Amino acid sequence: MKITTPLLLPFALLFLAACGGGGDALLDDMRDAEGRLIEILEGIDSVESARAAEPKLAKVAEEMRSLQKRHSELPEAEREKLKEAVMEGKSLDRSGEMGKELARLTANPEIAQVLLPALQKLGPQ
Repeated sequence: MKITTPLLLPFALLFLAACGGGGDALLDDMRDAEGRLIEILEGIDSVESARAAEPKLAKVAEEMRSLQKRHSELPEAEREKLKEAVMEGKSLDRSGEMGKELARLTANPEIAQVLLPALQKLGPQ
């Protein structure tokens, strides 16, 4: 269970980084990526399914890096506007679901060992 909190922090930081800027389109894209990530996590129930999920998680990580890049290319005012929306909780629609899934998966040390490297790639690089 100790693994859960360190895993949630990169997701929160990524959301702050990626959601800022680009207007609603970037925010929508981040929500979509978050939804895909949750779906992947929900489908994991064994070490085998965790291994099978690794390529899917890598694809989501690549997408999140692209979102970070899009964020970094936006004007400062736009980044601040969306950062405020995130801080007000307007965009973290499914963070509770993600936390629940991460807690469930990391409660199993064997699954956690398989997933940890892939999940760490989801955080800011």
